[in-house]
Order: sequence, then C-alpha cells, then structure tokens
Amino acid sequence: RINVYATFENSIVEIFFTTQDGCQREGWALEVLVEALYSGSLALSPATIGPLLAAAHFLSLTHPLQACQQALTQLITIPDCLGITAMARQYGCQDALESALQFAAENFTQVVECEEGGPFLTAGVHTVGALLERDD
Repeated sequence: RINVYATFENSIVEIFFTTQDGCQREGWALEVLVEALYSGSLALSPATIGPLLAAAHFLSLTHPLQACQQALTQLITIPDCLGITAMARQYGCQDALESALQFAAENFTQVVECEEGGPFLTAGVHTVGALLERDD
C-alpha cells in the first residue's frame, strides 16, 4: 500500500509517497516511473539512478529495475565501486553487485588508496568480506 500525497504551493505540485514502514520518499521518482510505464522509456543519469532504483525496487517494477541495474554496471569506477556494491546489494541487483565486486577486486590497491581509503574504510562488512573471499 502506498499513500501518495500532493501539496500545492505557488502553482507547483510536489508529490511524495509514504511506504508501509513509514519512510517518506520523494515522489518525483514515482512520477518518472509512472511516465516510463506509459511511454516505455526511462532516462537514467548518475544523479537520478539511486532514487529511481529505490522506487522501482519498492514497486517491484521489473523493467525499470533491469534498466537501473544495467546503468549501475556502466557507472562502476574506482571511487564509486564500493558505493555501487552497497546499492546493488540493498536492492537485489545481483549482476551489478557481481560486476562491482569484480571491478573492486581487480583494482583492489587503487580502491583502498582512493581518497586515503575513504570508500574502503566506510564499506560494509559484507562488501569487505566478499572482496577478501574472492580468488581473482
């Protein structure tokens, strides 16, 4: 069940929705996904992929989830690979998760040294464990 609310201020409509667990999410992602269902087209960018992935996952929209997963895989870089790993794990994007882990393993030294180890030091236990378990 989704509660969708709209507020009107100065002729601008702001939409947001609340999930069953009470988390409030930005409605623009929901609006974009509804438009994509009608148009068959979903434009993704590094700035929008996170909220769109979260909304698509929440709504169990297969095609937008697949599109987000493909986009995540294309965004993998040394500074972002561990963040993408966490996002992919959170939303069940197994292909993107495996690609990000493989990239991180292949570039392990650079990932650890990136910004004084910032991304590596803040990576979750699951991510670090998965990297250390790899044979490649």
